[in-house]
Amino acid sequence: MDSGLGRSTNGIGAYGQTDGDGQSGVEGLDASTGGGTGVFGRSVKGTGVYGFGAAYSVYGTDNGESETIGIAASLTNPSNPSPSLQAETKGTGRAVEAFIDNTANSSAAVSVSTNGTGSGVSASIVNAANTHAAIVGSTDGTGSGVYGETTNAAGRGTTGQGANGATGVYGLSDTGTGVYAKSSSGDALQVVGRVAFSLSGLATVAANQTSVTVNLTGVTTSSMILATLQTAAGAITVANAVPASGSFTINLTAAPSSSVKVAWFVLG
Repeated sequence: MDSGLGRSTNGIGAYGQTDGDGQSGVEGLDASTGGGTGVFGRSVKGTGVYGFGAAYSVYGTDNGESETIGIAASLTNPSNPSPSLQAETKGTGRAVEAFIDNTANSSAAVSVSTNGTGSGVSASIVNAANTHAAIVGSTDGTGSGVYGETTNAAGRGTTGQGANGATGVYGLSDTGTGVYAKSSSGDALQVVGRVAFSLSGLATVAANQTSVTVNLTGVTTSSMILATLQTAAGAITVANAVPASGSFTINLTAAPSSSVKVAWFVLG
């Protein structure tokens, strides 16, 4: 086997330079029939291949002619705890960015799969002053910004967990639905533990009065008001709860001799 060798004890082993536009300072070509490596870099303790450029430090392409992978990374040592691919930046840009420029391409810009026991994707923010999300999903289309799915009956499509008093899952919308739950044959919503609603509370009907009006933003004439006594009042019960614009009135069947509390809940 014929080979060329560049070697140095304290400098550059091999150096290539070109002043021509679109040309290569160093080029390696594998013309074998069985497949080999065009350029191979290896280091005993340092970096095997190092790239630096004004546009791209390392660039891989299929040259518009084949179906090869632009850049591939693989670790074959089963005990190697290192990542197959690592990206880091001390600048203001993204450490990793993926973009599909083909409008007919229905594939995901990033696809992750594991045959192990760990997570497919893991994101973590270690800066306690960082107010951004560890993972952000955004779309200008009609699909989901973030989508989770499982085909295992014991699994969960999406899980949110909060520690130290934090919120597990948070849904927010300006004029639409903050959180939407739907099931074709099961429970659309299951809650284990206490539930709090902002459109609920307690109202007090004063002694010798038969009604109380609660002012509440968001109530309309079409709202549904549920009301029930929280104080024993003999035969006296809630007669009705009448909604209005920005308020509702709870009426009793008779006036109590002492004040009573009424729990209320607004729907719609």
